[in-house]
Amino acid sequence: MSLVSRNRRRDSLTIRARLLDPGEGLDAQGTVTVEEGIVTAVEPGHAAPASLVLAPAFVDPHVHLRTPGREDEETIASGTEAAAAGGYCAIVAMPNTEPVVDTAPVLHALVERAREEALVPTGFTAAISKGQRGEELTEMAELAAAGAIAFTDDGKPVASAQLMRRALAYSAVADRPLALHCEEPTLTQDGHMHEGAVSAELGLGGWPSVAETLMVERDLALAAYEGRPLHLQHLSARGSVDAVRRARLNGVAVTLIVDTGADRTMISPSALARAGLAGEGERQVNIIGVTGSVTAREVVVPLLDVAGARVGPLRVIAHDPGASSTAGAVDGLLGRDVLDYFTLTVDAAAGRATLTPR
Repeated sequence: MSLVSRNRRRDSLTIRARLLDPGEGLDAQGTVTVEEGIVTAVEPGHAAPASLVLAPAFVDPHVHLRTPGREDEETIASGTEAAAAGGYCAIVAMPNTEPVVDTAPVLHALVERAREEALVPTGFTAAISKGQRGEELTEMAELAAAGAIAFTDDGKPVASAQLMRRALAYSAVADRPLALHCEEPTLTQDGHMHEGAVSAELGLGGWPSVAETLMVERDLALAAYEGRPLHLQHLSARGSVDAVRRARLNGVAVTLIVDTGADRTMISPSALARAGLAGEGERQVNIIGVTGSVTAREVVVPLLDVAGARVGPLRVIAHDPGASSTAGAVDGLLGRDVLDYFTLTVDAAAGRATLTPR
């Protein structure tokens, strides 16, 4: 289980900046010396440009490189170049490509390509089920040997409880974790947005938050029965977080991600108002998309507050980036209202980025 890239430990440079490492209690102007990729000296006390901050790099465990199949949108080279430019030292790519990463030859080709193109260490996940159809398990042991660092049907649930139980058992043989998208598909069929007042007013099919919570509770129960860890992706409902908290108290090894990806887009009330979908006075942010989320006040902000307090179930806030067309994008899709409620300073962001966050 490893990350691959074309780079090796070869850079030598001297950097003067504000040195920020909350894990080590360091916050001072100074100089860092790197020799052939190894930090050989950290010297606080030297004058440095006020605009430069040197801090631990970020790791994004949930990205979409669109390779293979959609290189017109993204490649390993362009995706990892963007990661490096954004301060990310490692990324993990999802398997929902064209074709799906569900066989050892497809995965092997990706790993070899990353050795030639990736600017930052890159890991690859493989699918839980063949074609991500939820019908038949992939050859997990073979995929793990080929370099898969985890298994996921990202974006699609494993609807069959029997198949999920078998996946948990085989993940133990492969010695790799499962990362799950939790959704009860019979409850989200024909849904287009979060179920609530706005969906009712518009006459659109809704995605109830219980569709996520039901599957979270099922998968946690199966993980407890099989004695296996789980990683839950795209969570957005308070009931789901409560279920994770209870499972942890009962000894289940479970982690979760609050996902800020574009397909779970946060739409501001001002954008809704301009579109005639909400009153100007409403303080509501509806998250439209895969997980059938609820309002920012009820879900997103409490989850972020958990991260701010460094307690509770939240462990990772992932970006879930993937290149796609921005034609016709609506102003307000960045969820600025959520940022109004909860803001990470540079200091706080660096603290979350360390291997042992405070």
